[in-house]
Amino acid sequence: MATMVSVGRGFVRAARPKVFRMAALQHVGGPGCRRVFSTSSILFDAEADQAEAERLAEFEAQLAAQVRFNELRGRVLELALDLVPEYGWSSEALAVACAKEGYSPQMHGIFKRGAVELVEYFMDKCNRKHQQMLVDMEEAMNSMTVAEKLHVALKTRLEMVVPYKDTWPQAMALLLHPSSIVDTAPKAFSAMDDIFYNVAVDHSTMMTRHFERAGLTAIYGATELFLLQDNSEDHEATWEFLRRRIGEGKCAKQTVEMLPLAPLSAIVGMFTSKNP
Repeated sequence: MATMVSVGRGFVRAARPKVFRMAALQHVGGPGCRRVFSTSSILFDAEADQAEAERLAEFEAQLAAQVRFNELRGRVLELALDLVPEYGWSSEALAVACAKEGYSPQMHGIFKRGAVELVEYFMDKCNRKHQQMLVDMEEAMNSMTVAEKLHVALKTRLEMVVPYKDTWPQAMALLLHPSSIVDTAPKAFSAMDDIFYNVAVDHSTMMTRHFERAGLTAIYGATELFLLQDNSEDHEATWEFLRRRIGEGKCAKQTVEMLPLAPLSAIVGMFTSKNP
């Protein structure tokens, strides 16, 4: 709101109350000078500035609280992972982790969806680690065939499950529960997408992209189930099983590419990927 200040016969327009206040201070008491202004407008401006500052401070406090909450959540989940061999993928593992962090065991209620959040945390952690591993191995894999690259990529991802092999069926049950699968399925497909885009060489057609994603997911799932029952030394039987499945998948891909009228929608509709 503009304010008029009279100086002699002229007027000085102050565009903002703050500027007006400075002008008024300079001319108060001068010979033949008087000031005309609205005290209420200045007070209103000060109140608006104070309200804005309070809103900003409240937002910053909420942001800081959210950061602290996320950090606490991450520490509890990381501690709970170490407790999985003893307590399984359970709310009990989360409660004990809260106690170890110095809080009441009842604080595990911050995980509204329960133990499945622990499994999701593990999957996210594995996916990030595996993605970096693929980048680090890129140069070493340049001399390999596509089948060899896929074997290495899938094997390194499956090896992350080995330390939790005895309790992994419990985790799989949580992941596949109807109330969780909408959130957990994209995490599973994310790992396959990373392998596809870092290892596969033929991205030429939509048929190729979706078929290979579907094939990788099927191969990974079958090998994961085989791993849970494998008692061979260093799980060699599992890695040989994986090698055979990759070979079979390559033959299946060649067969599909010979069928130009194959129902692609039947394949695409089964999967959700981050790069449709």
